[in-house]
Amino acid sequence: RRWPALAAALERGGQPVHLRPGVTRLQAGGGVQVTPGEASLHPPSVVRAVRQGLEVVAAQVQALVPSGGGVRVRTDTGDWYAGRVVLAAGAWSGAFGVPVGARQGQALLLRGAPDIGARYGPPARGFSRYALSRPDGLYVGATSRDTWATTPDAHAARWLRGAARTLVPGAGRAEVAAHLVGLRPVTPDGWPLVGPHPTLPGVLVAAGHGRHGALLAPVTAARVRALVEQSVSA
Repeated sequence: RRWPALAAALERGGQPVHLRPGVTRLQAGGGVQVTPGEASLHPPSVVRAVRQGLEVVAAQVQALVPSGGGVRVRTDTGDWYAGRVVLAAGAWSGAFGVPVGARQGQALLLRGAPDIGARYGPPARGFSRYALSRPDGLYVGATSRDTWATTPDAHAARWLRGAARTLVPGAGRAEVAAHLVGLRPVTPDGWPLVGPHPTLPGVLVAAGHGRHGALLAPVTAARVRALVEQSVSA
């Protein structure tokens, strides 16, 4: 429910956010379910919109050190100091003292497939199968494996191709524009971590959302902002 307003706010910077209403779910018995209020999102368009007017410094963070009522951020290009730091480094957040690891996911981006909106099929072998029409092509996902590996593999490609044929008639002939591999940040109990760091004063954590990072981004952002404002006022 928060996404339409957030997308509209981000688009004021001039970059479009591709949020498309409507999701179709194919049932195991052959039926179709459409849930009101659902939509599909193109996360790269969100990132581009957020970065409008925002300075981004490329550096490798080596340590977060509470210092003088704030936090010193040690990087390979020098130190930075801030009153508050938000740790939102995805699967790599675990390097800074929180229980976050990685779960690999692979997906295909197809070029030349029909536009079908967003379509989910019944799970197969424990994996969710879905196809999303996006500005850059048809996104078909997704596998799930507990590993830090980031190399595409042929077995996953075959499974994803099969998912595409099942969900989208005609997609089997589409060209593979990209075979994507990502690392989802996961916690031992599956719940995301959004709150103060357990041992580092001045550090707030927003990590461990698994495959629901895009879905939960608006509520996570609102919670983090409230925590920052609360700590400043205190």
